[in-house]
Amino acid sequence: MKWQVMREVNQMRRELVATYKLTTPLFMAGADQTNAELRAPSIKGALRFWYRAVALSRPGGWQEVKEEEWEIFGSSKTGQGQFLITVDGNGLPKPETFDFKRDRAGIVYLGYGLKDAARKYFKHGPDITVRLLFKPDSGETVIEPVKKALIALGLFGGLGARARNGLGSVAITSLRLDGVEEWKCPQDEKELQEKIGEFIKSLAPLPVELPAYTAFSAQSRIVVAETGRDPVKLLDGIGRTMMAYRRDIKDDSALIRKFLNHGDKSAHPRRVAFGLPHNYFFKSDKAKVDVKAVRKERRAGPLFIHVHALAGERYAVVLTLLPAVFLPGDEEIKLSGSGRDKTVPCRVDYGVIEQFMQEFSNRLEVIP
Repeated sequence: MKWQVMREVNQMRRELVATYKLTTPLFMAGADQTNAELRAPSIKGALRFWYRAVALSRPGGWQEVKEEEWEIFGSSKTGQGQFLITVDGNGLPKPETFDFKRDRAGIVYLGYGLKDAARKYFKHGPDITVRLLFKPDSGETVIEPVKKALIALGLFGGLGARARNGLGSVAITSLRLDGVEEWKCPQDEKELQEKIGEFIKSLAPLPVELPAYTAFSAQSRIVVAETGRDPVKLLDGIGRTMMAYRRDIKDDSALIRKFLNHGDKSAHPRRVAFGLPHNYFFKSDKAKVDVKAVRKERRAGPLFIHVHALAGERYAVVLTLLPAVFLPGDEEIKLSGSGRDKTVPCRVDYGVIEQFMQEFSNRLEVIP
């Protein structure tokens, strides 16, 4: 009788099953950072992030989003969440060491720090299936926003280390609710553009003001930038383009030189918009300058690089800019180098990232 009741309860539960294609090298690990491991808690953490990113479009603001997140995903305050998560990555190959060759300068740049850490990774290609089993009393107000988070992860994001920089990209290929398919994989870049457009419309109305945290808003920008048949080569090309663009941002190097020569500066480099910390090194005299926030030190970049799978073994790069309040209002940015320190007000211009997104001549703009 007990087992019969348990079966009946399970049959009442709603189930969401998302299948993703791993399109770029995945660096995910547990306590042992040198090995690679596919972890359900890490994937749940990624879903939390994208849940917050899409949930702000609903009325209520950040406090309501936070309380809903606690209720759905669980917290120390509310206890267990509304679903159980299991992950199937049986198709993943044995972890190996990534070959950071010189001809992969763009990957080295986007995966900064991974080479020196000797991290192992999972090779791209296999499917990863994420299964969510909801409590029997979970209604559409719970399931619908989680469904959007699963889609957002598979359209704009990735898993593991350097996911914002395109590593660990996972492209959603299937989404089933209670066994019924609710997602059609885009066949080409034009259809991918349309799919993204439809998803953004489903978030309406988007907040007009700059969000307090990383989330979709009317100020977001999305571009399908490049296409090709080799996803790693595509990502490497994006990295090379970004490396050259950031190096040549107008006036940044001259501004840092002024700081080194005179120890006086009234502004920070425009490159700050890509995230903190970062540094400058001049080969001519070995001078080095570090740029970081005074108290927080770090601030993740607002640009998300994602490699999506298309039909016929083709791939497309999706660039998503999610601007938000960069640092707290009383925070400053610190420049340090050659025995000098200087703090300046934080005045970030996201236009410098929008200009980078315009670098790709064959781009398809979703939110121009």
